[in-house]
Amino acid sequence: TAFKLAHAASFGKTVHAGEGYGPESRFKSVEAPTDALRASWRREAPKSGMWQAQIFVPRSDGATATALNYQLQMGESSSRCIVDQSASQGWIMCGQPLPAKQGASLTISLHAEPGEMAGERIALDAIRFVWRGESDGH
Repeated sequence: TAFKLAHAASFGKTVHAGEGYGPESRFKSVEAPTDALRASWRREAPKSGMWQAQIFVPRSDGATATALNYQLQMGESSSRCIVDQSASQGWIMCGQPLPAKQGASLTISLHAEPGEMAGERIALDAIRFVWRGESDGH
């Protein structure tokens, strides 16, 4: 199941015409050095095991960000991944599978400090958490 970004309108304009996952994508143009960007997606693990995040990058030349830092939290495990949206499109893997117990929070967050992404266009669209099998010890 894919999850769209909640309250995405606060992050920029909506681009229609089938570029995103479903009928729309959200793009944020980060231009001023005072801009900070925060977005997150969350759900509960429906079963125990290894979980991996996937990010949907729309088919568009609008996304120019080359080093987006995503933070992953799967139950008690965490990691991060760097995504070059200018060279990616469609569903892409983000980080290695991490263990989480049933009911644990699966969270992915994007956070850019003021000035980090100046002049970049960032696509904010859907993510999904994919079950990759049993984990050791579960």
